[in-house]
Amino acid sequence: MLGIEYMSVMVICPTGRANDGSILADKKHWYPVFLDLTERLSRGEFNVKFKIVPPNESGVFWTHYFPLAFYNRLDLLEDVWHQKVDVNFDKPKEIACQAGVRACSINHKGDVYGCDLMNGIDELVAGNVKEQKFSEIWHNSVIFNKLRPITFNDISGKCAECTLSWCGGGCRCSALELDGTLLGSDLACFYEQRVRRGDCMKEHFIIKGKRDFIVDKVADEYIGYDRLDLEYYAFDEIGAEILYCISKNLSLEKIVELLQQDYEVSNEDCKQSIVSFLEETPILHIIYANLVKSDFYLHLKPFREEK
Repeated sequence: MLGIEYMSVMVICPTGRANDGSILADKKHWYPVFLDLTERLSRGEFNVKFKIVPPNESGVFWTHYFPLAFYNRLDLLEDVWHQKVDVNFDKPKEIACQAGVRACSINHKGDVYGCDLMNGIDELVAGNVKEQKFSEIWHNSVIFNKLRPITFNDISGKCAECTLSWCGGGCRCSALELDGTLLGSDLACFYEQRVRRGDCMKEHFIIKGKRDFIVDKVADEYIGYDRLDLEYYAFDEIGAEILYCISKNLSLEKIVELLQQDYEVSNEDCKQSIVSFLEETPILHIIYANLVKSDFYLHLKPFREEK
């Protein structure tokens, strides 16, 4: 009716009046809305070219990837949003933020920043074009020369841990506002550090029950010990991670969500792999009571409904 052919919406970045992060979209609200919008676009229900622009420069946007991965609809990522997950572990990850690298912003006062989102943050002023030549600011600015050499080896927090090969580390301005430093993590991202992280998981944990099952890390393996039968069992890292989550009484859906954050696998394949691991493990009879606590057992034979 209005003759609009193209619409672009930018996701809120936690800067300016939004710098406390209180109005950022959370998973509970963003995931179902984004899936609904994506499915409508795939059915051709809108007669406009629609684009959502998050404040980062990665080839794949985390605002798009995580909701579709959660609902096992990553097929729509390329079909609708024209983004392809390129898994290339041989290629080193690079910081994708272009602030002060290939882009900059000049406000009405002449102050120069790495990007529009940095406008108004005093410590990120690169210079002023009323006082210096732009070329001098671009080449000699302290803040620009601080932004340009940043690598994943320099940053800390969950962005440093993230193994998603396509991610470029989010927005450096968001990292400053939410994590307190340009070398921090973009905490607006939906990626969560895995529950298993931490010395307890890496070295020792116990699955509590009528007969406790103790797991310790020995060299590159995790060794489980059944004190009643005096039996030892060896697990790889992923198997140990699943067991650790069970020790915390997490549901199958939550474990799937956590694993998908670090491994590029579909929701259904991830779920099936966990179920197969548990059904085939020789310690199922030991940990079964823990699976009952979280209704996990309903996904295992003979309780699950076969399709």
